[in-house]
Amino acid sequence: MSCGDIGRTVWLRRPGHGWEGPFISVDCSARKDLYYHLVGIGMVVEVGHKQASEWGQYVIYRIDVHLGSRPPDTWQGIFYPAWWVKNVMEFE
Repeated sequence: MSCGDIGRTVWLRRPGHGWEGPFISVDCSARKDLYYHLVGIGMVVEVGHKQASEWGQYVIYRIDVHLGSRPPDTWQGIFYPAWWVKNVMEFE
């Protein structure tokens, strides 16, 4: 996600699971890598080895991501790679 999200609280929800967290965003894609990460490979979040080991998964093809102090009561998410492509010019 955006480098502007570093330090923000993040909640993740894997398919078939409840919201997990809180996590803290500590890294972001370099500007030159954003298109490849978001659109090319569909990556919107990366977790550390320990968390991936606890989940027993190193690649999750669909995950809900929420930025906020607590998990949402209701959820109306977006497909972030498509949203990003549609709105990228606003960031330039």
